[in-house]
Amino acid sequence: MLVSLVAAGCGATPDLTKTVSARSTVPMEPAPVDPGVAAEWNKPQDPALTLEAQRRVDPCALIDPGSLAPWADDLTLVNSGWDRCFGYQLLESRSVNVSLQLGDTPLLVAPEAAEDIAGLTTYVQSMGSGSGGTCTVRVLTSEGEHPRALTVLVDGPGEDLCDRGGELARAAVERLREDPPLMDTPDGTLLERDPCALVPPEVVEDILGPGQESRPDGLYRCRWGALGGPSLFVEFAQRADPANDVATEEVEVAGATAYRERSDIVYPQCEISWLHRTTSGGPFESEVVRVVMDDVLREGADVCAGAFAAAQEVRPALPPSD
Repeated sequence: MLVSLVAAGCGATPDLTKTVSARSTVPMEPAPVDPGVAAEWNKPQDPALTLEAQRRVDPCALIDPGSLAPWADDLTLVNSGWDRCFGYQLLESRSVNVSLQLGDTPLLVAPEAAEDIAGLTTYVQSMGSGSGGTCTVRVLTSEGEHPRALTVLVDGPGEDLCDRGGELARAAVERLREDPPLMDTPDGTLLERDPCALVPPEVVEDILGPGQESRPDGLYRCRWGALGGPSLFVEFAQRADPANDVATEEVEVAGATAYRERSDIVYPQCEISWLHRTTSGGPFESEVVRVVMDDVLREGADVCAGAFAAAQEVRPALPPSD
């Protein structure tokens, strides 16, 4: 057995010139659960808002620039991942930045969510400074022990950023329900695949120890492991072919070429990745699979053996790329 996981957080020095306020502080009741059925982390409030339903959705097409007019009605939108979109516009006083994330993890703030947007429990947090501020709106698309959210962040000048963010979030949820903008799914794409479904529980147990639970992060990332040991991570990413990374070494995974990179700079970590499919989007938008194991507390886990064992399961479970 290769051991068990942890996720460690990093602290940051606060900006004392800013003020932070959470507009929602009332604890919410958990969603009702059929006593005969085990509660699922992704128990949906709406079939259109499950992770499965959102996997083909184009997040940039969910941002309605009209919701920001006339304040900022000429946003430049860029996909920063299949499940994330970033928009920006330069104004006279300062820039406007907007982002939208599907399948976000609002675990720490969900119990305090008390507002309502489009009929869904919502947590709103604002941060102000002299030249404007930032507002984050997390609309809970599933509740329970492992909630998920559609998260909108608006940063720019003015004092009504939460109203603008709330309107963007409302329009996005309504679009998901009524006419979701779907991305193309060419043969072999990973767009509709669930990374949490690819490593069998018994293999995860062999790598990390018993009692492990998958934890989705966004729509295309999944992590296994409990607090107090190593972790395993699988991601479908848009990035450059790992063959071009001079820090990697070639290995064979499931009978085909992959690339391994080990690092001990902060803590032991090993990544095994490979090109799954090239696209027409450019050299940095290829479909790449990443399998990573780390040992944050330096407990002596063989991180490369763990990553390799998981990769051996992931690769044969993916669709042919040709």
